[in-house]
Amino acid sequence: MKPAPWALASLLWIAEAFAGESAVYPPAREALEFSHARHAQLACAACHGDRSLAAARPENRPGHDRCASCHGQWLEGPSTRCRACHRGEQRGANHESAFLRFSHPLHATGADSCRRCHDLAARSASGRLPEASRCQACHGDWMESPSRCDRCHPAGPGGRLQTRTPFGRLRPRGGHGGDDHGPGFDRTHGPAALGGRERCLRCHEEQACARCHRGTYRPLAIHPPDWRLSHPGPARSGSQDCDACHRSRAECLGCHQAAGVAEGSPRRPRNQRLHPAGYGDGRHAAEARAHLPGCVSCHAESDCIRCHGAAGIGGGMSPHPPGFSARCALMRQRNERACAKCHMAGDLERRCP
Repeated sequence: MKPAPWALASLLWIAEAFAGESAVYPPAREALEFSHARHAQLACAACHGDRSLAAARPENRPGHDRCASCHGQWLEGPSTRCRACHRGEQRGANHESAFLRFSHPLHATGADSCRRCHDLAARSASGRLPEASRCQACHGDWMESPSRCDRCHPAGPGGRLQTRTPFGRLRPRGGHGGDDHGPGFDRTHGPAALGGRERCLRCHEEQACARCHRGTYRPLAIHPPDWRLSHPGPARSGSQDCDACHRSRAECLGCHQAAGVAEGSPRRPRNQRLHPAGYGDGRHAAEARAHLPGCVSCHAESDCIRCHGAAGIGGGMSPHPPGFSARCALMRQRNERACAKCHMAGDLERRCP
């Protein structure tokens, strides 16, 4: 069974939400069979040295000379013992850096300063990478200020943070980066956006808001799966601002004609009544003026002209309000094509010279 589009959208949100810190750090690759937990009793400088701690780059990892001080018997043994430490990674393999603006020399204040940020007891390489909560212990003032995010996170030329990184898409998870951008946040972000617009603009351009709020695009999760069947009530009551996204009435008319509920639909039963008795004798005028988009979702323009067109085109029932003749000449001068839909040329010359 093929999953619904809204379900795929939710799964995508979940996958990106759980990506979290992985969008900052490259995929963890263990090059050595090494346990920091077993060596935790040693000071960091015992293996890495002060200079290596200050640089903290992959190429400054300890060499054989450092390891030989404790494990000389392994290094001097037969070549088959190499696999006890090495996993066969090619020498000089490229290790990508974290997608952060971070200086190890500024943080290397002592021989054992690594432990302040790195959990050396973690069994996996990814577990030893610092989370944002560790940074917040010293830099809480930066992390609470929406104007200082680029002190750590790379930003583009315009000053907005780069949320698409080489390792994934960076989304806040409810910590220092703002509200949790998990599944459903696109539907509940309104209060957060109103209360913290400055924080939103650190990552988002205003154009990103306009894609939804100006009706050019709307996520799949905006409407529930059965919305095609349940939308008539909210549409009639006005509780849904349909015009925010559905600007073209051809979309509504095409669906209503296919469903047999529109005027002129070949599938409409002959004895089906969509409006109450007497609705076409004048009762519809007030509703048409108040909510014309609701009318044109089922009626084509030709349905109106059939009654409201002038003699020779329609029934001659004028749709114009009192006093309209005083300004019809100006409207005709600006665009006569609208008038010609209901009036013949001779009729226009006589009624609206």
